[in-house]
Amino acid sequence: MQAALKAFESWSRISTGERASVLLAAAEIIRNRKFEFCAWLTYETGKNWAEADADVGETIDFLEFYAREALRLATAKPAIQYPGERDELHYIPLGVGAVIPPWNFPSPLWRA
Repeated sequence: MQAALKAFESWSRISTGERASVLLAAAEIIRNRKFEFCAWLTYETGKNWAEADADVGETIDFLEFYAREALRLATAKPAIQYPGERDELHYIPLGVGAVIPPWNFPSPLWRA
């Protein structure tokens, strides 16, 4: 968390497009080295090949999904306009957070 808080200072000023490109680049690296990442998951977690392949595929899907969602949400959407007002909706970076969902699975990202 401390490293993420420190990185937030500069990362929060990077455009959404650049942030999304980092996620898409990571997805491409994993896609190109999928066999290797599957092998590492099989070796390190004892997963069978089918499960490792599914987990690596899901990692790629997550990276691409969140990159595209960030781009979609970065576009200003029309807010409800009341007479005499010109309202806009913009998302801004607020800070660092962490979530460990119950469906968490090992990700080979640290090997990239």
